[in-house]
Amino acid sequence: MRLDAPPLWLAGYPVNVTFESFDSYPAPRHQCRIEASAAAAAATPWNMTLLSTTIESVKGNLGATLLNVKSVFAVQPVKEMTGSSVHCEVIPSTGIRIKFQEPWLFQIPTVTDPCINSITFSSNANSNYLEAGQIEQVQVTSHRCETSGWPVSHSCWLTVGSDAELKLKKISQTGFSSVHQLKLTKSMTNSDWQVRCQVNQSMQHQYPDVYSRKSDQPKVFFRGRTNLEGFDVETNKLLSINISVSEAWPPISSIVCQLFYFTKGQLEEVRVSRYILYTLCECVCVSAYITSTSARL
Repeated sequence: MRLDAPPLWLAGYPVNVTFESFDSYPAPRHQCRIEASAAAAAATPWNMTLLSTTIESVKGNLGATLLNVKSVFAVQPVKEMTGSSVHCEVIPSTGIRIKFQEPWLFQIPTVTDPCINSITFSSNANSNYLEAGQIEQVQVTSHRCETSGWPVSHSCWLTVGSDAELKLKKISQTGFSSVHQLKLTKSMTNSDWQVRCQVNQSMQHQYPDVYSRKSDQPKVFFRGRTNLEGFDVETNKLLSINISVSEAWPPISSIVCQLFYFTKGQLEEVRVSRYILYTLCECVCVSAYITSTSARL
């Protein structure tokens, strides 16, 4: 007979225990339960739920058909189970019970608190926009499980709209916290995007994926493309400049123009005499009075 149980027990997360018996006929029935330790003697024995039973036919040494039976039981750990024992019984069809108990195999380890996992960004979500092309740092932290003795590992991906996920580069991991690099892109300006991270505890437990919250994510802007036309500079003439801005995000609400010229090595500002703003700021016409042919834009 054999009993297999995982070494990591987390409070509130179901644990599966596998119990097997070999070379029986007819097929026996299995029964498992948890009996309290001396420290928790007042506790009522905890029941285990039978999830599945599989039966495999094998040939014995004399050619007879024998049966191997494998049963899987589940239990939801609580901290009071620490140090208690798993007891399993094989119940043959004859009704005679054979108790299978080897405490060194079945003693439950310390039931620890599970990790609470979170994602934060190095920038403040309420701060100004960050420009596409910048590198943002994503920090993943596993709380409350630091004293468990079971280290964690983090892996993260970026999802933008319906595009394929892009794995983020991990640049450091210290204890129960890790930092990953996120390059902000133009596609993140006006599309839904999210960071998804996986948390694995000592290759024994895979936590549900954790996702960044939209309210915590930095806002991303793209400068757009600016075209200037109308550099026709003549002394004592009006200078007309046409400015067009495309692909900017968020959409531009206003454009402020300044005109400068060099004199005696100093940069001087020329007052803009007229400012006309057209639809959606895609075109702006500015007129300024130039008093010197040495003016530069």
